Amino acid sequence: MTRKLMKNAAQDALLDEALKFLMEAPEDEVNRLLVESGEDPADVERRSKAAFDAAFKQYGQHKREALKRGATPVVERIQAITAKLPTARDELLAMAHRLVVQSLTSGRTVSMQHRDLSELTDDDLRQAVAEMQALAEAAGDKGNG
Repeated sequence: MTRKLMKNAAQDALLDEALKFLMEAPEDEVNRLLVESGEDPADVERRSKAAFDAAFKQYGQHKREALKRGATPVVERIQAITAKLPTARDELLAMAHRLVVQSLTSGRTVSMQHRDLSELTDDDLRQAVAEMQALAEAAGDKGNG
């Protein structure tokens, strides 16, 4: 084992023991040790809370940014599919039917909020067909025919 790995392992072990102590020790004992080391327990608590809050906030921001980056190609693909869809409602309904059958015969389930597609506006139907087509493509199905 290299010196750097040994040093990291030793630091990790020390940190693990310190955290174990902090979780198990009575609060008054931790506060006594803080005061003995010249720290104000209330100040340490405030700084610790602020550090955890900042870390959680930063984590959430990074997750949101990562999700946005991952979603962009999907949104762009759905928009591209939508632009190529027919405008006639009967053609859109036929495409939706083929996509549902194609998914079911491929062993995938299909779930939609509006099971009766006749309730959808033309724009909502186009969007639903585009999303089903994008899902079919992502699953490796060829076009809808």
